[in-house]
Amino acid sequence: MGWVVIVNPFPCHTASHYSYLAALEFLSDIDNVALALARDGYLSESLEEVAGDVSLMKLPRNHNDTLQVLDSVFMSIILLVTVIMYILNIFVF
Repeated sequence: MGWVVIVNPFPCHTASHYSYLAALEFLSDIDNVALALARDGYLSESLEEVAGDVSLMKLPRNHNDTLQVLDSVFMSIILLVTVIMYILNIFVF
C-alpha cells in the first residue's frame, strides 16, 4: 500500500482532498488485484499472456547526469514554494 504526504496550503479543503486520495488508492489497489488475477490465469489465457508481458516491462532509466540534477533542483524548488505558500496561508491570510 502506498502512502502520500501532502502539505496543503488551503486547510479548508483538506477533507475533500483526502477523499480523492483515498479513491485513487482504492483504484490502484483494484488495478493491482486485477493484474494479479490475470497473471495467475484466473481471467483468460490471452489476458494471462498480456499480464505476464506487462509484469516484465520496465521503464527506461535516465543516465543523463544533467537531467538527474535538474530533476532534484526542480523538486526542491516546488517543495520550497509549497512550504512558503503554507506558511503564508497560516500567518498572513
